[in-house]
Amino acid sequence: MGEMKFSVQAVLDTFEGDINDGDIFLVNDPYHGGSHIPDLTMVMPVSYHGEVIKQTHVPMWLNFLAIGRRWPVKGIAGGGDGSPNRWVFDPGTAHEREETGLGYLVPLEPEHRWAFQLGGGGGWGDPLERDPGAVLDDVLDGYVSAEGARHDYGVVLTADGCAIDQEETEAERARRKEKGT
Repeated sequence: MGEMKFSVQAVLDTFEGDINDGDIFLVNDPYHGGSHIPDLTMVMPVSYHGEVIKQTHVPMWLNFLAIGRRWPVKGIAGGGDGSPNRWVFDPGTAHEREETGLGYLVPLEPEHRWAFQLGGGGGWGDPLERDPGAVLDDVLDGYVSAEGARHDYGVVLTADGCAIDQEETEAERARRKEKGT
């Protein structure tokens, strides 16, 4: 199989500044992530509450695999386990549902939506020992949310999210170490 990330990057590079919700891009260039000329990668940017989702415009079938559910990627040297992939169908509606395994030929009708969240690998080392400055860099680069910085690393940020609250971070980490969490 090809690498979808290269297809997405090719679309971003080619159409920079001219990508809008509802656009659909088809890529079949092996140089840009496809594995064979007849293979097509569909790239369609849509968001819902800041989460990238896809919307079906024609009847289709979807195949997917939500890996990491039963056996998440293990952390090393005290690092936490990785998170699993998630497939959510019809997010934000009364019919919202999450699929947790293998889906083969799942029928989707026009206007159905789905969201995919890529899971993460296992961590390395005790997250409470990670340099708070490195955690802040990850927040500012969009890899970790301010909420995740506190929850996962015990790093408390200032109200604007642009700096570390040193006193609160030290107190949060001390509290967790005392509790063993």
